[in-house]
Amino acid sequence: MEAKMNAGDCELMKIIPAVRELKRVSPDQYGDVVHTPRRILCQYINRFLGNVNNVIHELALEGRSRPSCATLLKFIQHSLDSFPVMFVLSSEKASDSCWSFCSWLCARLLRVLAEPNCSSLHDRICRLLADLLGLVNVQNAFLFRRFSRELFRLLWELIEIKAGLLDRCSEKECNKCDATLKSFSTQLIEDAAYLTPTKIELTSLYHVEQLQLCVTRTLELLMAECLYLNNAFFNELWLIVVRNLYTSLSPLKVATMKLCMTLLDAGGLPDDASTTYLLQGLMNVVVLMWQSSELRGDLLEPCRRLLLAVLSKLRLDLKHNARISLLEYLVDGTKGFHAFHGLQHTDFFHLVLDLTYEVAACVVSSGKADIQGVEVQVLLYALCSPLVEMIGTTPTQTKDFVSCLGLALREELLQWAKRQDSLAGKPAPIAKIDDPACSTIDRKGTAMADGSLPLLSSILKRLDRLMSGIEQCDVPGRLEVGNLCDGLTVIFRVLAMICGDVAFWTDCRTLSKSSCNACLEMLCPSQAFLSRLMHSTGHRLYNLSPGERTHEDLLTLVGLADALLCIHNHRCLLSLENMELLKDLLILPWSLESMEPVASSSTNAALCSTAGKIQHLGFLLTRHGAFSPTLLAHCASLLAILPCTREEALMRLHLMKVAAQNQHEVVRIAAVEALTQLLMQLGPTYNDQVIDIVVTRIRDPSPQVREKLAACLGKFACLLANSGVLVYCGRHEGDDYESRKNLSGLLCCRFIVRTNPTYIEKASLAPGVFLPFLSLLEKDQPLPVKLALISSMRELFRHVKLDPEEPDTVLTITSWLDLLHDPNRVVSLEFCSRLDVLASVFEPRDDIENKCHKLLITRFTEASAEARGASVEVQEAMLKTVVLVARVLNYREVTLCALLSILDCLLSRNRAIISAAFFQTRIFATVLGLVPSALFLQYKKPLCQFLVEFFTATNVIKALFFDLLSEVANAFDFPSLTIFLDKTIPHLLTYLATKASSEAEKLTDLLADALHENTPAMLLSSFKYIFPHLVYCCPKLELEKALNYVEKQTKVELRSLLRQDFQALHNELLLHLGESYQKVFIGLSILSEASVRGFKIVSSEQMADYLQPLLMGVLAFFNVQLLQTSISIEEKRRALCSLVALMKLMGSRYVTEMRVKMLTTLKTALMYKDHFPELCCRAWEQFVRCLEPSCLGHLLSQIIVAVLPLMPLQPATVTRIFVYMIVENRASVHEHLHEAHLLPEHPDLQPVLDVLQEYKQVTSSLTMKVFVIFRFIWRSFVDNCLESALQSTSGNLVAGLQQSIQVVCHEHVEVRICALVHLRKILCTNQDAVLRLCAESDAVEPVIAHLVAVLLEGCRDADPGARILFGECLGELGAIDPGRLDLTAIGRQHHHAATFVANVDVQNFANELLTKVTRAFLATADNVRVQDCAAYAMQELLHIYKCKEGSTNEKGNKLWASLPDHVCEVLKPHLQARYRNSAPSHKWDLLKKPIFQNGVETFNEWVCTWAGYLITKVRQQPAQAVFAACAMIVRYDVTLTLFLLPHILVHALIDGVTNEADEVFAEVMAVLMQEDVQDSRPGIVMSDRSQMSAQTVFSVLDHLTQWTRHILHSQQKPGKGSGSLAVEKSPEYLRVNEFMNRIPQRRLAVASYCCQAYTRSLMHFEIFLQQDGTDIQQHLGFLQTLYMAMDEADGVAGVTAMRRGDPTLDEQTLEHESIGQLRDATACYERAIQLEPSKISHRRGLLSCLLQLGELSTAFSVVNGILATKPEWSAMLDSYRVEAAWKLARWDDLESCLTNDLQSEGWNMSIGRLLLSAKQHDRDSFQRLLQTVRAEQMVPLSAASLEHNAYQRVYENVVKMHMLCELEHTVLGMLDEKKQNFHWQARLDVTQNSFRVREPILELRRALLGLSGEQAELRSTVGECWLQSARMARKAGYHQTAYNALLNAQAARLAGLALEKAKGLWSQVTFA
Repeated sequence: MEAKMNAGDCELMKIIPAVRELKRVSPDQYGDVVHTPRRILCQYINRFLGNVNNVIHELALEGRSRPSCATLLKFIQHSLDSFPVMFVLSSEKASDSCWSFCSWLCARLLRVLAEPNCSSLHDRICRLLADLLGLVNVQNAFLFRRFSRELFRLLWELIEIKAGLLDRCSEKECNKCDATLKSFSTQLIEDAAYLTPTKIELTSLYHVEQLQLCVTRTLELLMAECLYLNNAFFNELWLIVVRNLYTSLSPLKVATMKLCMTLLDAGGLPDDASTTYLLQGLMNVVVLMWQSSELRGDLLEPCRRLLLAVLSKLRLDLKHNARISLLEYLVDGTKGFHAFHGLQHTDFFHLVLDLTYEVAACVVSSGKADIQGVEVQVLLYALCSPLVEMIGTTPTQTKDFVSCLGLALREELLQWAKRQDSLAGKPAPIAKIDDPACSTIDRKGTAMADGSLPLLSSILKRLDRLMSGIEQCDVPGRLEVGNLCDGLTVIFRVLAMICGDVAFWTDCRTLSKSSCNACLEMLCPSQAFLSRLMHSTGHRLYNLSPGERTHEDLLTLVGLADALLCIHNHRCLLSLENMELLKDLLILPWSLESMEPVASSSTNAALCSTAGKIQHLGFLLTRHGAFSPTLLAHCASLLAILPCTREEALMRLHLMKVAAQNQHEVVRIAAVEALTQLLMQLGPTYNDQVIDIVVTRIRDPSPQVREKLAACLGKFACLLANSGVLVYCGRHEGDDYESRKNLSGLLCCRFIVRTNPTYIEKASLAPGVFLPFLSLLEKDQPLPVKLALISSMRELFRHVKLDPEEPDTVLTITSWLDLLHDPNRVVSLEFCSRLDVLASVFEPRDDIENKCHKLLITRFTEASAEARGASVEVQEAMLKTVVLVARVLNYREVTLCALLSILDCLLSRNRAIISAAFFQTRIFATVLGLVPSALFLQYKKPLCQFLVEFFTATNVIKALFFDLLSEVANAFDFPSLTIFLDKTIPHLLTYLATKASSEAEKLTDLLADALHENTPAMLLSSFKYIFPHLVYCCPKLELEKALNYVEKQTKVELRSLLRQDFQALHNELLLHLGESYQKVFIGLSILSEASVRGFKIVSSEQMADYLQPLLMGVLAFFNVQLLQTSISIEEKRRALCSLVALMKLMGSRYVTEMRVKMLTTLKTALMYKDHFPELCCRAWEQFVRCLEPSCLGHLLSQIIVAVLPLMPLQPATVTRIFVYMIVENRASVHEHLHEAHLLPEHPDLQPVLDVLQEYKQVTSSLTMKVFVIFRFIWRSFVDNCLESALQSTSGNLVAGLQQSIQVVCHEHVEVRICALVHLRKILCTNQDAVLRLCAESDAVEPVIAHLVAVLLEGCRDADPGARILFGECLGELGAIDPGRLDLTAIGRQHHHAATFVANVDVQNFANELLTKVTRAFLATADNVRVQDCAAYAMQELLHIYKCKEGSTNEKGNKLWASLPDHVCEVLKPHLQARYRNSAPSHKWDLLKKPIFQNGVETFNEWVCTWAGYLITKVRQQPAQAVFAACAMIVRYDVTLTLFLLPHILVHALIDGVTNEADEVFAEVMAVLMQEDVQDSRPGIVMSDRSQMSAQTVFSVLDHLTQWTRHILHSQQKPGKGSGSLAVEKSPEYLRVNEFMNRIPQRRLAVASYCCQAYTRSLMHFEIFLQQDGTDIQQHLGFLQTLYMAMDEADGVAGVTAMRRGDPTLDEQTLEHESIGQLRDATACYERAIQLEPSKISHRRGLLSCLLQLGELSTAFSVVNGILATKPEWSAMLDSYRVEAAWKLARWDDLESCLTNDLQSEGWNMSIGRLLLSAKQHDRDSFQRLLQTVRAEQMVPLSAASLEHNAYQRVYENVVKMHMLCELEHTVLGMLDEKKQNFHWQARLDVTQNSFRVREPILELRRALLGLSGEQAELRSTVGECWLQSARMARKAGYHQTAYNALLNAQAARLAGLALEKAKGLWSQVTFA
């Protein structure tokens, strides 16, 4: 640049050192230093650009090489690029200075732009302004926003000036101007005097327009950035730009339209007003072009592009129902353009057709039936009907006409067909074209005649007229005939295209098949018309003669043949004769070639004769040159589609071979694609011939031919694999409109070969078939060829069988992987994106080496290495390639290679490469679903090794070292370098220690400086990682060298180093036992010599003894390795592999001892069964074989449940496990074989199943004998028939139930779930026998009672899924009458009710606590962290109670002896455990009290938090130590928490101070005060949290009551009354008793009532009434409500008798309801509503009475009436309306109610939703709702299970589970159309004989029977249900309800109806 400056301008060079100095100053000094370079530049700008006239004069001079002004502009441009700091600085302090200078510079440049005579500089100045503002945008976005607004202000100012000038009258006055612009005007600035004031003055209209043009061009360059920062002014920007379009001439209009395009691309369309304004402006431009042909050349293309882009954007908006109002304006405007006559042959007419299409597309996209009141069909007809009349009048633009008419006709036909479907009627008969009955299409009754298809009718009429016109013309070559034929072809192409759409509607079921067939009937011509058409076509064909129009006529005929063949493929249309004619037409250009194969075969003389005639005609036309390459290509393509016989197959192949060798590339391209369609026709017989033809084109000289061949390779693979199918890929819904708009070429080419959707994936082709095509991958092949071949990969390799061991496969993969090295990175990136197709061949294998996988890694590494040291572009492209491959092929080696490439780029010191690596890191991590830091940590070992290798080889300085590490930490999203080093320092130091060099020592010191530590301490803390790595990675000499290096650095001898973290060293070392057994063994020997005992290990037995004390810690470490997400899958695989080796090393003795912990670890490893199933199976097999046989039985069910998921993955190994356990060790597991019923029926397990079957037979016979004896004692007489049935079924059933009960009680949740599923299956399939066990005697069989107790207790299972399964089993069993169940003995057996433990130091408590903690330990086998908490509790409790194995009489030895054997086996390893509590201490002081009301959302969270808090209040020993030991497990195990909570509370009250007792009282009251009786009507289920928490408080208070009684009894002294005095003086008793007395008994009664614990509520209320000063008369209301809820009518009557005064209206109502006087209760409610109309409870009571009376319709109408005046009550009353609707089977009303109310909950709402789903046959919704309803009913069941013998309390909920079971079986049977026997009567008989219990069951059954709709067949069953309801209502005293049921039962005409009527009448008389 300096050399090019003139000598006189050398002073300008002074600016360079000034700018260099400017780069070194701070932002504060910038304002002072920047003036120097700016002053120099401004002087030269004033000198050479200040006077515009001088600039004009200088430009006008000739002979000068370059004007000074041009040189100056170039220098300014150079300064922008090289010295940007001179113009703008990214600092707020410099903003004003930069604005002043840049705006002054812009003003100077704009003055030059306003001068037309300076036009040679305008382009350069516009680019300069754009670059200047672009620089401002990069440095200071706020400043750029200010400049951009100033530019728009300038443009608006120019528009206003021009508008004012144009308003003047005369042209002379119009050209004169005297305007000074306000925009970019600058004033004098004191501290920058060199910025002279500048004004932009305009003296004429020419200056205004010129500046307007230049500003518009500048804005076009900056529009995207301007819009980004001025988005709030988006619509205003559009207004300015469009206004510019209105007030401009041709050049400015062109520039403005380009600016609009840029603005449209950047921000889309503005608001409706601005869009309308824009469209009006563009329409005006169209009119202007119509009026002036001179303007078309400049305006046509920009206008077309902008107009179509706007309409395309508008179409997208219309899909969202926006801007609908614009459509009518568009349609009206477009219709007017069709009136432009004489322009059909011009480009302007193309614009009109494009506009027509886009407007039609907008109308269709709106999805509206009408636009502004006008039907869409009418709009489309108005838009396109003028085009119909143009068809055949002039040479037509086929593509444009077909696209417009096709779009409109498709929409018209689609809407018509949808109307037909909605009417569900048969479409009206359609008149065919040229029907003999009428020659025109106007018959009455047709779809066209009634005006429903106006456009189709118009097109068909036009078709008929065109055909008639052709028939009347005699001369084929006349122009008129050509136009008519052309029009005929256009219409048939439209019809053919719509046929394709109709076919798509059929396939995707958009329309019914009948409607689609009707559409095809209308579109396809009749046979009569087709005969006329083919006759005319044949006449024209055989009378062709060489002439000027011969080629055009042939193209027209071929186009017609294309359309006919397309229609024929959708609906068989052409006869054999017609196809012969088409064949003659298509074979005409090839007639000379077609005779040779035909003559050689000579099988059909007639064919040869016809071919001879065609040959002569073809010869004449060939000489004349009538066959263009395009015509030849079309004929070849259609010949492939045209059906052919076997005799013609050889001829077609010969023609394709000739076409493939044609000199024109377009013909060869068509031949290659046509071969796929032809092979589809011919079948696999001709595979070899076709492939031979295709192979000849591999070396075709034309790249386009090779590209087509590459694109078709996948299709050929489909055909060769015999899996291809010909499909039509036409337009269909969901696509954009571009392919229809650009419709060109042959329609038949849309029939393409695809893989059959029903094809079963099975690769069958040998890779050798496609070896010749690998040459298409060579480096010299053009880019399109490679991309086309890559696009075929998915289809190609879907059928090719790739075996990594086959040479052809390796060769194929090698050639494809060469694309990784392709010089064009587009190819490599595209190839990498499809590499997943080859994933199977790259899959690494464990058994053998995969050559292809190794090849992939090698090529991958080579490609990465090649990019190092290359240009920035190559490195960036290679980085993208590497990351893309790793994303597609998620293998560890590939991912690691990608990360190493990223790391290499981050260390390159090139900012561009570092930025690219940073970006790719984020993308890569996102795709893998990880944060970048987690991704790094998964591969931290090899990445740290890479870092060490890099830094030791580079020898970087300290500053650079930290900078590079900071780049890595930042790229992988570590918060800081310190955190990055904290995560990686062990591995960095490990690899540095391996180096043991001076460079390593230097780097170690640098790392210590970065972490602010000293080197020895850092090495000591990481030695547990360094030593294991050195052991298994280094040879002996290097190991010694490295250890000496560490000793030297730490200054600590090796023996002390090895002792400092003994357990951690063993953990890390054993982690590599599986892969380096011998080296790890040596390392362990070194550690044993360094241990305290200091002995050398030489055998495996010694090693096992040595490792035994450390084994629990090792297993805990392995668990952490398997659970941590930051550890890679490969590391987890290594851990599991080492676990297998460890089990083998430790042997059966120590594995059996640690079996529970190992079982947990193995279950954790099952998380990765999909990653390494073989290793998981091997680990389980090793574990099973290492166990002592005696222990196999206890673990049988757990192992079965855990291993079964591996069965589909590794059946052989899993079978070996089960065979070893059950067959080979049958004697050891015999007592537990009943647990093996969980095994599925699998052919591989047959030996195991045989053993189990034999076991079942033996146990069944034994059980049968015991059962028969029991029955003989229990009953004096058994019927012979019943006894025979008992012999066949009961024995097996009782045995199965007993076995299931045992397994259902298993401590492991997965086993329980499997057992419950099996139990439910037993109860379902043996329902008849189960019900017989329940109903044959007054008391049910003990096994059933036992089962009910177990199921009820299981309802509080911690697992939600298990809880629901317990409820389902209760439902399957049925709601057995509580009076016939004896659960007392079972309750005593299981809960030890006779023994009460008051202190924690007694043996019974310790025994039970250790047993429960052991159970928690076993139950959490799938949760390592929780199990560790349980293990810690066991360890501490054993220490506290001094519990250990021994024979002395010490307490600890006695405790150990009292524990069950299986508990002792679990506890034994924990006697020597070394668990430490490392959990952070909880900040209980910050906990808000009461806990129940502050932040806890679930019951589990509340009870665990409360128990944990109370533990901190226990101070006395040993209670404090015991509870503290359990504090960690209490956080997770609710069952243990509920056991400990009463004991914790007792000691907290004893040890606590007054305020702590107050806190406990507040907590209890917070739970008890949560509900009130008014909100707890019977049937309303409280939340899980409320019920469970209240029940927990009840249990705790019961324990406190028992404790006080126990203390009272234990402290009594001999003698009368002495005990009482002694107890009162006991402070512990006084504190607890005082606390108990503070809790109000009435509050307890109310809370119990809310929990539906009515018996408990009555107990507390009686205690309350016995208190002094209580007036019972004030509380009779609650007592009456309580007896009502208990269904105790006598109790209600007794309360009434006790009442001294007159009862209130509410009390009268309750009395009437309790004794069944529902009519009287209704009257009371009516009176209450009159007195208190705004109280909703009265209306709810009234509705409840109406429903109980059976007046369902009345209840439904009453609810509707209430909601009509009180819609706000909808949520509270909808349940009554829903209940009435489903009981009445009014499904429409039910759907309406549930649709309007989606939030209300309750039993009847849930039943309504379930029945509605069943009615709608929505299986998924039904099953989902069923699970939800069951979960709701489990809430009270779970709460009640905390009490003993709570079956009566929750019997109502058990009844609901009973009903849900019947509902499920009935509905699923109905949906599956299976008739099932549900034993309804037997199930009803086992329930409690109560109207309140049985009536809901019968109501639901009647609703279920009404679902099927077959009332005639089910009438008797429904009638029987009504009769049963009447009988029970009569017995319960509900006479009106009974009468109503009898009325409903009359329709069935049952035999017992008359008798029941008589009983009902007698009962009413007696009652009266």
